[in-house]
Amino acid sequence: MTRIWAHLRAMVAVVALLVTLSGCYTASYKTASFTPPSKALTGAAAAYVAVPDDGRYGDQVYPGSGNDTALAVLAEVSKHGRGILGTAHQNHDTNIAKARDAGAVYLFEPTILHWEHRRTEWSGKPNRITLRMELYDTATGKLITDAVLESNSTWWTLGGDLPQDLLAKTIAPFVERVYATDGAVAP
Repeated sequence: MTRIWAHLRAMVAVVALLVTLSGCYTASYKTASFTPPSKALTGAAAAYVAVPDDGRYGDQVYPGSGNDTALAVLAEVSKHGRGILGTAHQNHDTNIAKARDAGAVYLFEPTILHWEHRRTEWSGKPNRITLRMELYDTATGKLITDAVLESNSTWWTLGGDLPQDLLAKTIAPFVERVYATDGAVAP
């Protein structure tokens, strides 16, 4: 009978360890700041997605990260309406003009504030990204809303994780909030 209890205690210890480790396995996504829009966007109006400058960490520039970010924003916007992708990184005034020329009512203008790719499987340090999302009315050029979005990957990995793997889950809540279907800002 004591053998059964010893075996049962060992199983409980293994389950407890797995539960603890699974908590460390989870990536984190948060909205550091968010200014709610006065009303929800309508999916009937086209939205132009600008391409941000490539991300960097110190002197290291990550080529293609700006395009990856724009594509992730476009994918989320396209779930709610027609999205139009910018062709290259431009300044704000050019983005507004290109959005108007394309017939877009809204301009999503992401900025990569932080892009950190770590060899997490060796270092135990997570990948990190921080984005500033700004949304403009193209007719007036006025800011509708903005947010700062932050994400960290898990430190528990077998390798191959990249910062761009964090983009969809980082951007989706912001886009959901601005396209809240009942006219109210989603939580």
